[in-house]
Amino acid sequence: MQFPNGLSAGPAVVFRPRSSQSQNCGFTLIELLVVIAIIAILAAMLLPALSAAKERARGIQCLSNEKQMVTAWLMYPDDNNNVLPPNHDGHTTDPTVNWIAGWIDFTVNNADNINLTYLQNGLLASYCSRQVGIYKCPSDKYQCVEPNGTMDRVRSISMNGFIQGGAYYSEAASQGYAPSLSHWYHTAPNNLRAYNKSTDLIIPKPVDLFVFAEEHPDSINDGWMNVIAAGGLGSPRWEDLPASFHGKRTNFSFADGHAESHKWINTGGSAANSGNPCGTCPPVVMAANPVNLWLAGASAEDVLWAQNHATALAN
Repeated sequence: MQFPNGLSAGPAVVFRPRSSQSQNCGFTLIELLVVIAIIAILAAMLLPALSAAKERARGIQCLSNEKQMVTAWLMYPDDNNNVLPPNHDGHTTDPTVNWIAGWIDFTVNNADNINLTYLQNGLLASYCSRQVGIYKCPSDKYQCVEPNGTMDRVRSISMNGFIQGGAYYSEAASQGYAPSLSHWYHTAPNNLRAYNKSTDLIIPKPVDLFVFAEEHPDSINDGWMNVIAAGGLGSPRWEDLPASFHGKRTNFSFADGHAESHKWINTGGSAANSGNPCGTCPPVVMAANPVNLWLAGASAEDVLWAQNHATALAN
């Protein structure tokens, strides 16, 4: 075509409507399934990491709890003629005669399991602002059965049974043994040290002498933790077994005021109801009656470590 000005028209441009395929673009079913599969794989990879991070956070909170407990323990002698908080074995209902009262177990309707009064009125209460949460590890999820349903038990920690705080002065006098010796182990060849005053904290050094520890849910009962079974120092058996809530670790606090997490070597074991409870990290079965005799397991390294951080032979 020729225009009057001499220019020629180019080829005609034809506009057509978009196809229905371009108007309805989106994921096909196969593409959607691939995306879902990728998300599932990523979630499977991330969830263990998130779970581990949460457990690390609970472990840090537990260490903070034990740090507060041992700080309260260190403050107590300043107001009590240098005498450490008394630590009796057995059950007491009077929170003013022991560092803690009550008896923890999985017996149905045991009121001691949920008795916060024992914590709020105990001998250490005024030194930790009467906090009750610091007596329990946040990783201890094992509940008891009470009249109002399943509930958390109030305590996860116990005190080293060789730190007696004068609890057995009268017994020592009546039985004729030195008050510097253990309530349980005061005859040769197992004359083991007891710690009644701050000035007794010499061997082991305070940095190596544990005060508080998490106790295994199937072992805990009173607040008195004896890691040395019959047979004395060197015996390859536990009396009371530490807990292993934090990746086969137990949190301890020590007489110099620090708290740390200790990793165990024997990371397995047989449960309380197995007929042969043993090992350092057996599974929790919530046995109604606490078990207070555990064999060492594959090796005695763990129990010997605990014994050497609990007491020492007397001179």
